[in-house]
Amino acid sequence: METGNLFGRLGGTMAQSAVKSTESVAQDTEPPSLPSFAGTREQAVQRLQIGLTGLCAMIFIIGVASVLGGQANIAQDAAVPDAAPT
Repeated sequence: METGNLFGRLGGTMAQSAVKSTESVAQDTEPPSLPSFAGTREQAVQRLQIGLTGLCAMIFIIGVASVLGGQANIAQDAAVPDAAPT
């Protein structure tokens, strides 16, 4: 009877250790976390600087195009026509 009990204990111990090892593997492996889109403070400041620089560049380009268009209109109005209709 002790022999059967001994094997029962060993089998139970092995089964319990297998369950424990499975539980520890399940606890050790966490689901992959989603990437943080916020980033660090330095990255946020850099993104803000790039955005503001791009916005200023677009305003500058639009301003230059407006000035050039205005000067072209002034030059066209001041030009002498090639021939006057008779």
